[in-house]
Amino acid sequence: MTEPALHQGRAAAYPLLHRGGPGAPLLLCTPKFASKSAMAFENPVLAERPLAVLGAYDMLGFDSPAEAVVDDVVRTMGWQEAPAIQVAGYSLGGFAALLYGAQLAIALPRTRVSIFAFSPMVAVWPPVAGARGPDHSAMILKARRTGRVSDTMLRYGDARPWLKAAWGASRRTLRVTVAFAANNLRDSAHARLLEGRKGITLLPMPTAAHDFYSLVRGGDDRDAIIERIRQRLEGEERRRAGAPDPLAEATRLTEAFQAATKASGGLLSLYERPKPATAEPAAAEAKAA
Repeated sequence: MTEPALHQGRAAAYPLLHRGGPGAPLLLCTPKFASKSAMAFENPVLAERPLAVLGAYDMLGFDSPAEAVVDDVVRTMGWQEAPAIQVAGYSLGGFAALLYGAQLAIALPRTRVSIFAFSPMVAVWPPVAGARGPDHSAMILKARRTGRVSDTMLRYGDARPWLKAAWGASRRTLRVTVAFAANNLRDSAHARLLEGRKGITLLPMPTAAHDFYSLVRGGDDRDAIIERIRQRLEGEERRRAGAPDPLAEATRLTEAFQAATKASGGLLSLYERPKPATAEPAAAEAKAA
């Protein structure tokens, strides 16, 4: 089968990578520049899907109204009559997924929009106490230099009012799932901003790793993925007295991720999900002894 062609375009002021396909439409927002995001098109799981990719680093200065960005994405992809669109993003791209997913639901009220965000920022402006990070600071500094703190950034810097408007515009069909590192204070601070909101499900993951999603990406076999999770958790827990067994923690994270996969309605098909880790019989016997 011939792979659909990868095209480069624009969504308002931002670069847009895109291609067609017969499957379910997906808008992917990465925490980098779009020009560095072509690898998303190489994922075999996405080979049959029409795919549009935006890079969150391209929007650090809030150069374009969110409505204009979404209008260009819809027009370029021909999604005006799409029955359903999925939106996914992680880290800074998670903020873009929340914002642009909400705009899609408002612009296309007859389309079922579902958003899945990993460890997203929720409010960039005004700043959230305890929730600022390097990307956040870079975004604010660039916006101040370009004079947009008082207009574009003020209008689009907080995803919450747009998600609320999208819930009503979509006739309560919008679905938002946010998976976040429960032991990461910054990620938890952002996630708490969405507590109790209609149409939004929060999935706390038992880790402090902001980029926990990268631990379970495809490309390696399952044993290698389990080992990567174990090593990361071992590094985290080494600094804590009485820390739990990293292998057990890796199993917990894997199981939580599988639950998130089910809740996301397929958005986590971007990633390979490992089976829960189990100890080797010999290791288990030695431990029991």
